[in-house]
Amino acid sequence: MYILVRRERQSSVYNTIADVLLSRDDWKLGSDDSTRFHLMFGERNKLQFGLLGHEPGFVKPLVNYYRGSGVICRKVSSVSVFRDGESLEPVYDWALPSYIIIPQQLASPSSNLQKEHTNIIRGTIRRQDEREIFLRKNETSECPVWITKSSAGSKGKDILISRHQDEIISFVDGKEQAFVVQKYITNPLLIDGKRKFDLRCWVLLDCEYNIYLYNEGVLRTSSETYDPDNLSNIASHLTNHCLQKDLSPSFGIFEEGNELFFDAFSKYLRDEHSINFDEIIIPQIKDIVKTSLSIIKDTIKTDDLPYRSFQLFGYDMILDQNYKVFLLEVNGAPACSDKLLSDLAHAVVEVVIDSYYPPTNNNLESSNYSGLWQCL
Repeated sequence: MYILVRRERQSSVYNTIADVLLSRDDWKLGSDDSTRFHLMFGERNKLQFGLLGHEPGFVKPLVNYYRGSGVICRKVSSVSVFRDGESLEPVYDWALPSYIIIPQQLASPSSNLQKEHTNIIRGTIRRQDEREIFLRKNETSECPVWITKSSAGSKGKDILISRHQDEIISFVDGKEQAFVVQKYITNPLLIDGKRKFDLRCWVLLDCEYNIYLYNEGVLRTSSETYDPDNLSNIASHLTNHCLQKDLSPSFGIFEEGNELFFDAFSKYLRDEHSINFDEIIIPQIKDIVKTSLSIIKDTIKTDDLPYRSFQLFGYDMILDQNYKVFLLEVNGAPACSDKLLSDLAHAVVEVVIDSYYPPTNNNLESSNYSGLWQCL
């Protein structure tokens, strides 16, 4: 009998995976404080990794997060991973130019945000306020547009889109946490030539560090016509569901729940743009996913630890009018579209959990959810 400890109860994905496992005869639920378990769904920012897997004579447990994966999931730290430490320019053509700006009241030598830290890719750097570099590098540019995002923000909160550097600096200085200022794509590919969208892809990293891309993804669409001249119309520029629901009376009119799935998008690209989604877009997505996870492998892998990890990631990307894919951010605890949730949960179980803990129930119906993944 396998034991599941379930300390994370807010994630719809892991709640569904738990339901799948506990519906079987060979899994049972253990107490939250149990130290003897086979699988733990922990709270991402509260997991005490150092306490895992020290039960004498017990199997190496499996946990649903990789320690250190936050380096590509947190906005501030991910900036350092994807750019050169000296020039501060992106190393990869899919990474957007970005700068870290810290509110002035926090940007002092004694501030925790100013202390040196070790960059896992390129040695020791300083997490310092880069406003002067940002201003200097862009003083002669043709007023590019920038999107300013809170280091801890989510669901579209604490975001400013502006082409005015002074406005950006003033906005950050009025806050109490670090911000990332990222170049804004002003020529996005638009649905029906009118509305903006971004792509959400689900990526699974198993305990052997195999990388899987889920076959189905979703476009999160805007309800409003894209207007590059009106940067204050947030519903025109940001496709987050929470913002769209709150700000646009047209939410759900064009697509149910403002979601368009890959199959429909592939047909749209073929019919309206003569573009083959599988040949032009998917290879770029695969390159971004594989590269971003490969460069942190030596730091987060759990081969020699008393426990093993796996993790589901949500990759958010955007296309420009030239069909170039850019990475926006990586979510380490992604939600999932309701239409895909059940299949995604079963696919995670089949590829990761059943491989590590083979089912003992001979009456379990055969399935092929593993076929929903592409191994990269």
